[in-house]
Amino acid sequence: MLDTGTPNPNITWEESQIFDLGVDMTLWHGLLDIEADIFYRKREGLLATRATQLPTTFGATLPSENLNSDDARGFELLNGHRSSLGEINTEC
Repeated sequence: MLDTGTPNPNITWEESQIFDLGVDMTLWHGLLDIEADIFYRKREGLLATRATQLPTTFGATLPSENLNSDDARGFELLNGHRSSLGEINTEC
């Protein structure tokens, strides 16, 4: 017998807020490239099941609920360099 738990009619979609800021620059006529990004993401209402124990006489498991949240943040920095010496080109 498959126990799917008790239904929860109050489940909603998770909510997410995202902030992202980026800058791309090329300096000295293309000799130096710089890219920088900063991001932040917050999610709320992620599904989870409470850790409460029910008596086995109840006959079902607890329903999923919008209990959890998380956030992620970070940055990325990328530098590049191009130059030439006669017919020799370098790119880093």
